[in-house]
Amino acid sequence: MRFLIALIFVLTVAYGDEVKPVNVDIFYETLCGDSIRFIKEQLFPTYNALRKTGIVKFNLYPYGKANQTNIKGMWYFTCQHHEKECELNLVEACASYIYPQLKFINFANCVAFDKTMAGAFKCAKKHGMTWNLINHCRFSKWGNEIQHTIGLITEDLKPKLTNVPWIVVNDRFDLVKQKLALKDLKTLICNSYEGVRHEECQ
Repeated sequence: MRFLIALIFVLTVAYGDEVKPVNVDIFYETLCGDSIRFIKEQLFPTYNALRKTGIVKFNLYPYGKANQTNIKGMWYFTCQHHEKECELNLVEACASYIYPQLKFINFANCVAFDKTMAGAFKCAKKHGMTWNLINHCRFSKWGNEIQHTIGLITEDLKPKLTNVPWIVVNDRFDLVKQKLALKDLKTLICNSYEGVRHEECQ
């Protein structure tokens, strides 16, 4: 009996839930061609392939090379691709805060194919999201603070991002991993996971 208990303990340590998923932070811009291509060709297919395994957690930060200024208690943003990008960044920031990862990544991928406010509305409806709630967030102090926080996280990156998308794995930026992520995100995640190799990674 003692041997069996010990064996169960060893197996739990080796294969149990204490093996953390790979944490992937993605810093991007909603109207950046490279960001859009990454979402459609790498992020979305990889998420679909691996989401049932539980080996990865994605965190998306729509901000990129934007800037923010506080005027009378409100944050105002300027974006690399101008005002329309700032508006869409804010919509995705709100959606990512309100909804779980599955809904949001489906939404972000959908918007990548229709990069307009009308497109965002259609994508929200398609994926069972409440547009009025997202829109309320977008025009509220609450949404303003969400985007401000994303801006602070982006601006505090070390090293600072020089292009988007900027991919950080397990809280550390590595140029080799960045290049691999842009070409084969699934392989990067599978190679970075320290637990038992899932069949989806074969």
